[in-house]
Amino acid sequence: MDMLEFFYESTRQKEKLLPRKLQLPRQNLFLQGVRFCGKYSLLLQSLTPNTLLIDASDLRFEMEYYNRYIDSFLEQKKIDLLILYDYRPKMRVPSSLPTILSATSDIHNPGFPLLRLHPLDFEEFILFDKSHHDIKVVFNNYLKAGTMPQMAQLSEFARKRRYQEMIALSFPDPVDLHAFKEIAFFQSTAASAHFIYTRVKSKIKISKDRFYALMHRLKDEGYLFAVPKLGSKRAAAKLFFYDFTLKSHLYTQKEFPKIFENMVFWQIKHKNLAYVEPLGLLDLDEELLVLPIPFGNEVKIEEKIGKILKKNKIQPKKIEVVSVGSTFSYLHEEIPCEVVPFYEWALR
Repeated sequence: MDMLEFFYESTRQKEKLLPRKLQLPRQNLFLQGVRFCGKYSLLLQSLTPNTLLIDASDLRFEMEYYNRYIDSFLEQKKIDLLILYDYRPKMRVPSSLPTILSATSDIHNPGFPLLRLHPLDFEEFILFDKSHHDIKVVFNNYLKAGTMPQMAQLSEFARKRRYQEMIALSFPDPVDLHAFKEIAFFQSTAASAHFIYTRVKSKIKISKDRFYALMHRLKDEGYLFAVPKLGSKRAAAKLFFYDFTLKSHLYTQKEFPKIFENMVFWQIKHKNLAYVEPLGLLDLDEELLVLPIPFGNEVKIEEKIGKILKKNKIQPKKIEVVSVGSTFSYLHEEIPCEVVPFYEWALR
């Protein structure tokens, strides 16, 4: 069978796909996201009888054949939308119709607006989790499964091996993989690139240029997020990752407070944030202080809030404390303070 005909026929079959918050318009655009975040499934939702989806990651794809015959095939089949998954710069992009390009790296062409697909937030996870009749059970499952769509569909036993396979496929070079593991050690921690590099080079042979290029790639592709310290541009940024369960898959020690802090960050990653010490994220636009404090009674939580405000010399308009199960509210020196469980806070 003709290669283009194969891809055309193989994408005629409709699959039952779960919706995502991000919707794709039928126009020129570049869809970017970390590996396994659900780009391919989202693209499948854009299929119509007149859509052609080319999967360049398929071993049956041949670049030379594609470039030679794609224009005539589009005309023959009256295609009105072309989707190029795992796009590479050498692939021909016809100008005769809207085209959606998709890749892990940010290599989009001029004239193709960039859209980023991130892994699941809590609201999206609810749709993927089969036990969503009980929100507390879903929250517990989210804590264990994390943000990657595949993990929500697997048993806890199957997750462990599959997750490490996904990391290895995302970083096939052994040096990059080892360096990524060392970077992940600093989840929910303020650490400079120089400090991390010093640790990494003591364990593996890696040049400074290569390490800094990897750090740039991780941020550029959405694996790593660096939040600046409030009022200090020179201070080390606090590091968060695309999946709050990441470190637990790479190290044996479990640090629940840091996992929970990354989990809270993930819900508000799109906001203009700065971190405060020893913990907390300040929404600079809304002057809202978000404090991930998973456990503690009312007295201890109130004491911790007072210390954070005093240490950072801030007077936010509102404070939201995200907990595992606590619920109460009060005024702290005329500042409204609300303590809510994560599963309520995340769905607001």
